[in-house]
Amino acid sequence: MTSPPLPPVPAAPAPVAELEHHIKWRLVAVGVFLAMMAGLLAMAVLALVAPARPIVGLPDDHDAGAARELVRDLTPVAGGTLRFQSALFAVDSAARAVTAADAGRIARAADLIERARGRHPRDPRLEICTAHLALARRLYARAEAGYRSASRPRSRATSRSPARSSSRPSPSSRR
Repeated sequence: MTSPPLPPVPAAPAPVAELEHHIKWRLVAVGVFLAMMAGLLAMAVLALVAPARPIVGLPDDHDAGAARELVRDLTPVAGGTLRFQSALFAVDSAARAVTAADAGRIARAADLIERARGRHPRDPRLEICTAHLALARRLYARAEAGYRSASRPRSRATSRSPARSSSRPSPSSRR
């Protein structure tokens, strides 16, 4: 006996067509998605058009101000015609290089900056001040680590920019 012929097998629908057939996009979901994309586009354009201002100077803290007064007339790096610019140390040509007699003032300034860092733990300006004071003490490895730490990008919630400040060490500090 012969068996009856089998009916022809229908062709399988294309995977995309089958997916579209099963998913029923709701108009609200599509609208929310498009609104989110528009919001992200607006934030990207705003970041390009109006970038965040760099952080400069010292924070409004009495200990940071007192530390500045202690080391105002010093410059941690004798750079000849190159100038070390800092919100903590002097920036004028009348500044004198740090000597061994200034060690007590620098240590007191470091203590004051550490107290200020306790109140402002994520402020990169105070990290830069700590690095400047390490540079003044000729602790080059600690100064370099401080500058690197301050230049790491931070989240928007902790800082307005990646640690830009008016403080720039001279090339002679990289010895």
